[in-house]
Amino acid sequence: MPLARSGHEPGPNDVAASVRAALPSVEQIFSKYIEALGGNVATGTKTLVLKGRREASQDRNWPNEITLAVPDKFLIIATTPQGTVRQVVSGDKGWVMNGANVRNLAPAEALEAKRSWDDLFNIVKVKPSQNMRPGGIQRWASAKLTLSKTRQTPRLNVTTSTPRQGCC
Repeated sequence: MPLARSGHEPGPNDVAASVRAALPSVEQIFSKYIEALGGNVATGTKTLVLKGRREASQDRNWPNEITLAVPDKFLIIATTPQGTVRQVVSGDKGWVMNGANVRNLAPAEALEAKRSWDDLFNIVKVKPSQNMRPGGIQRWASAKLTLSKTRQTPRLNVTTSTPRQGCC
């Protein structure tokens, strides 16, 4: 009678386990990330101007113009039916102008506004930190992702492959 084996032990006809490739370094991941954004052409951008229209329910639609100047300045102009509203932030200073009314932003408000607009409009969304570590590679929708979240160590999520042909 043959000997029984447990499910975690290899059998005589099992395929040998493949050797896992070493994970890319944080520097390699960021290099590919910057390359995917457009390299120096995209990351060297110092001023970004967006002009468009805000559209919301109940016909609350109006033109907006947003200007960002790297690293810490932005201007938002919204033309509403009630008048033009401007929000300006430069470093830790800021102002909101609504018609003839001007309100100074507290330094914390200016920094929070800058953080919000950075998240939305900055070309580079993720920046390396000293304690980042690669977390592993997993296939998802035919793209390779570097897994990143742990409670102890912040890690990085970056798509490292190009989109499939015919995709976005």
